[in-house]
Amino acid sequence: MKWDITMNRDTHMNRNNNKKKYLLGALFITLLLYFIFSISGSLYIFTDNITVAVITGGMYGDNNMCQYLHPLFCLIIKALNPILPTSDVFTVLIHAFLLFGIYCVSYTVIETAFQKQISHWNVEDYISRTLLLLVISYLVLGLKLFGSNYTVQTAAIISTGVVVIFFAFHMKKGKAWKIAASFLIFAGFLGRVEACLLFLPFIALELLTEFMRNNERMKWFRKTTGYILPSIIVIAILLGSKAIFLRTEPYRSDAEYNYYRTITGDYPMETYGVSYKDWEGIDRDTYLAVTHWILADTDKINTETLRNIAEVGSRNDYQTTEEGLKRTLQEMKRKASKVDVHVMTLTALAIIMTLWCVIAVKSVWLKLEALCSFGGGFIILLYFTFRGRAPLRVWQCVLIDALTILILIMIKDGMERLQPTLFSELQQKETDGLVPSDMKRKQKGTMAYRTATVVFQLLLCVVLYFGIGQVMAHSSIHAPISPLTAKIRADDSGYEKTFEDDSLYIWSGWYDHIPDYFSKQNKLPTQRVIDHNIAMGDWVYEQVYFRDFLQRIGAPNPALALLDRPNTYLMEGYEEMMLNYLQHHYGEDIELVYSHEVNGKKAYRFVRYPADNQIPNNTED
Repeated sequence: MKWDITMNRDTHMNRNNNKKKYLLGALFITLLLYFIFSISGSLYIFTDNITVAVITGGMYGDNNMCQYLHPLFCLIIKALNPILPTSDVFTVLIHAFLLFGIYCVSYTVIETAFQKQISHWNVEDYISRTLLLLVISYLVLGLKLFGSNYTVQTAAIISTGVVVIFFAFHMKKGKAWKIAASFLIFAGFLGRVEACLLFLPFIALELLTEFMRNNERMKWFRKTTGYILPSIIVIAILLGSKAIFLRTEPYRSDAEYNYYRTITGDYPMETYGVSYKDWEGIDRDTYLAVTHWILADTDKINTETLRNIAEVGSRNDYQTTEEGLKRTLQEMKRKASKVDVHVMTLTALAIIMTLWCVIAVKSVWLKLEALCSFGGGFIILLYFTFRGRAPLRVWQCVLIDALTILILIMIKDGMERLQPTLFSELQQKETDGLVPSDMKRKQKGTMAYRTATVVFQLLLCVVLYFGIGQVMAHSSIHAPISPLTAKIRADDSGYEKTFEDDSLYIWSGWYDHIPDYFSKQNKLPTQRVIDHNIAMGDWVYEQVYFRDFLQRIGAPNPALALLDRPNTYLMEGYEEMMLNYLQHHYGEDIELVYSHEVNGKKAYRFVRYPADNQIPNNTED
């Protein structure tokens, strides 16, 4: 009896020591990945993040309710802004969520990898464990998660939460893991809800697979409920509270405007005047302005105008015919192979991992899950491509979702092979009942499995070698960057001309100028740049924060400000289209006059000609 107590105590101590090693290992991996990002990456690869940070940072005013984030997230950021005055608080929090998620996933990978004692490892084990860490590193660095679009960042946070939930479920982890998973799900749903909802079919697939695999389904259901119920409650509360918030004015009207603005600006639209459409009441100049993101006339280009234009002009990118399907598939192929090398790498990873699961995984249900995960991702991308709205971030989100399920399948299969007793509740239904699952689990590994594993590992090595090479080729070492200092020491001298008097400059191609200029510095625009420079059209229009901002700078209708407000200029890009629009709605006597340049771009004024019987002066002010 004394020997049993001593042995149990030693076993317990060994487990605690292993746990500490796993924790330290996961922490080292997480900090190393963030350090690599800080000296080689960029805070704002996708400049939409700058706009979100400007809104939530209060640079447009006290109201910081960005329509693409949960209101609670905006309130949290608002509370932290005075505490972190030099920081981009939005990015600080997103990075904190990502770091915690990467840390949890790293821990799960390490614990899974060391289920088998090192003394019993063979060559395959060494390679597979190295590859698992390389996959995590590539998904973080190759996707450039810390500087990526906030939609992709949201998908990554949700992905880590899903991995933690199902790892905790299969390994029978305690409350700490349930809390960690619920927190990650909570953090994800604070961000871009659309990215979270995109993950729900994949979560449903995982739950359905586990339900079908298990003979003791009621017991499985009760156990599963204990793990996922907290996350379900979190999701329900966040979705419900946001829905209630969006039903209150003025946010309800703003959301409706934003919905139709998305249709008319982001999705394909018909050429004006096609014969089979009813264009009555919609003039050509307004239609062209709206479909080119010229939204500056806040009086005439309102929700009703956008709705009318969306109803007559909205279309899919391809027709619902065999030829349309063929062209859609060709576009998917082009985007996967040419638009972004990291999308191509992720696609290759998904294909190889799916093939490996189909060939080598024991469970028939897991094989089907792998096929459905890859096939489901393909169908989602096919739909968005067909509609004409499959930008890079949609590809990245869907591939993250599919890869998460594939990684879970690999982890489950590996743990079942190493510790089948942990998975006695998952007695599989083998086809025709010819081979008992318990006997099959006890087999160490067939030649087919070992061959498939080696082939998979070699293919994955090639893909990761190529992907990591691309990451290194497009990276350069620089001084460490941090969102904690994103609001200080920004160089805004390129726009110094715009700060004179109460000048206001309205920019077409906004993201190619102001945000891009500051993203190269890993900084947010300065307040004076924001106060004197606005977009001709952007998703900030007709939102509470931007209406308040326009009132504050004395230009509630930027289009009319071009005519009536002193020192108000339109920057080059769509000046002729804007001139046609103003002449159509506000008088044929309006003329476009060159004024000066700002940071290499031409600035124009609009005047009524002849003004006081004088010819407009085309020289620099």
